[in-house]
Amino acid sequence: MTIKILIDLSHNEQLKSFPEQVFNHSDFFFDFTRPSDDLSEINLNQYNLLIIGNPKPRKSTDLLFKPSEIKHIKDYLKKGGNLLITSGARGDYNLENNLGSLRVFHNITGISRYHYSILFHMTKIHYSQKKINLIIKEFPKHPIFKNFNTKDEIIFGKSTYFTISPKKNAEVLLYSPNNTDAHFYLSDEEKTINKKPIFIVNEYFEGKVAIIATSEFLSKNKLSGIGVGSNKKFLFGLLSWFFDQNIS
Repeated sequence: MTIKILIDLSHNEQLKSFPEQVFNHSDFFFDFTRPSDDLSEINLNQYNLLIIGNPKPRKSTDLLFKPSEIKHIKDYLKKGGNLLITSGARGDYNLENNLGSLRVFHNITGISRYHYSILFHMTKIHYSQKKINLIIKEFPKHPIFKNFNTKDEIIFGKSTYFTISPKKNAEVLLYSPNNTDAHFYLSDEEKTINKKPIFIVNEYFEGKVAIIATSEFLSKNKLSGIGVGSNKKFLFGLLSWFFDQNIS
């Protein structure tokens, strides 16, 4: 069975590729939208997974997602489609709902805000002000992490965090570690925030949704990309959960 994945590039996404080289078999087909495409005009039902990777508004006054696109994605999920949204540093760029930011998917994701910030750890020598990536070592009992053990660690670079709507049933699977700091771009200040949601899954009718606070784990970055720590195992677990089969 061929698994077809559509990677959207029509909303100025910062994630422009997928690490298909990590798979041991060739049962995956990757397709990409063009920058000029409209998602509402694409037959999403032919794809097993839609990826929206860290969309960025071209201008602060631009409409990022059209109402027709949002409805089309909801209809796709209702029929059993799968959606992966990755964010990153600056989150939803403080773009309000009326401009179609990632917040407009709150009924699907359960997320009301993708914070306009970047998360990091400080080194033990605090005065050096050296910032390093998040190292996550605590994992829940969930099918995505069934192959994880105490030696595993996921590395998140250029990550934001989420605010969850209390009225939604979204399940937080990963939190930032206790010693997490954040830089907030609007106020240009830094403070310790400790544990905040950074990986969430949800179900929308027959569809599955996953939202990750970084896109870097899918990159070739040597410090926080797919080849670092247990990031590849995390990707395999995520896809196995989406498709109800073992992916390796």
